[in-house]
Amino acid sequence: MRLHQNGGPENFKLEEVPVPELQPGHILVAVKATSVNPIDTKVRARQLPFSQPLPAILHGDFAGVVEKVGPGVSGFSPGDKVYGCAGGIAGTPGGALAQYMLVDADLAAVMPKNLSFEEAAALPLVALTSWEALVEKLQVKPGSSLLVHGGMGGVGHVAAQLGKALGARVHTTVSNDEDAALSKQHGADFTINYKTTTPEEYSKQYTDGRGFDFIFETVGGPNLQNSFKACRYNGSIACIATGGTHDLSTMYVKGISLDSVLMLVPMITGEDRARHGKILKEIALLVEEGKIRPYVHSERFDFTDITKAHQLLESGKQKGKIVVTVGA
Repeated sequence: MRLHQNGGPENFKLEEVPVPELQPGHILVAVKATSVNPIDTKVRARQLPFSQPLPAILHGDFAGVVEKVGPGVSGFSPGDKVYGCAGGIAGTPGGALAQYMLVDADLAAVMPKNLSFEEAAALPLVALTSWEALVEKLQVKPGSSLLVHGGMGGVGHVAAQLGKALGARVHTTVSNDEDAALSKQHGADFTINYKTTTPEEYSKQYTDGRGFDFIFETVGGPNLQNSFKACRYNGSIACIATGGTHDLSTMYVKGISLDSVLMLVPMITGEDRARHGKILKEIALLVEEGKIRPYVHSERFDFTDITKAHQLLESGKQKGKIVVTVGA
């Protein structure tokens, strides 16, 4: 499924292209499923500097079966069920919207044994993002207070579960009672309706006004100011959407540390890619232990429904990760 021109999802076209040639350090994967992330819609709309040259095969997240193993690759064999985020942007050989995908072996791992291909395809980008934020940048500690904004978002619902696995007291912001119930099923100890409660009010309720030790900001935009208000003195915030213009005076006065998170950096630069494969192995263990599970949107899409899948994500009406079945 290739994109030939900028703009909306209606520009995807089904075409026959050659199977990618195997390269050293890579595996050839028969793709079974992919998932739709906001980054995919932005790449499609040519809003990012790392959008692929056209025509392009998009999507990074994949789950599938190893067909061939290239020279210099260890740890994979034909027939292995694998998952990862490895394409769809400039500098990668191709995306997951194809029956076959050439994958840098450093960016893949054997997928969790207790997940379907569809469930496994929902995890890589959001799990890698959550790990980078909570483990590597925030360094969340057992017994600490963690606030995850957007508790039932694609990243947020995995981050809440990872925070719980790390031993934190996990709080999430949600917009309604249904999402509150779902968030408690996906890692949250406490949920906060951000539409009816101010940062000052929920900080007082859950931290005695001290503020949260760690905040993972997955919403971005004006909500970053709410994170500054809710964070304790010398606390830490990680954010996946720091674009725009922000007043940093509260951050300065409170001595808050702010980290920007973009899990695509190893894919963009080619540096430290093996880190992603190692993280995916850790995530697979947590999934198999029952500590993390993806929440997948109830409506499933076939490969040829990619336009509808992108439109649903852009509408904001989905519940959980949107998954697209690629191979038979």
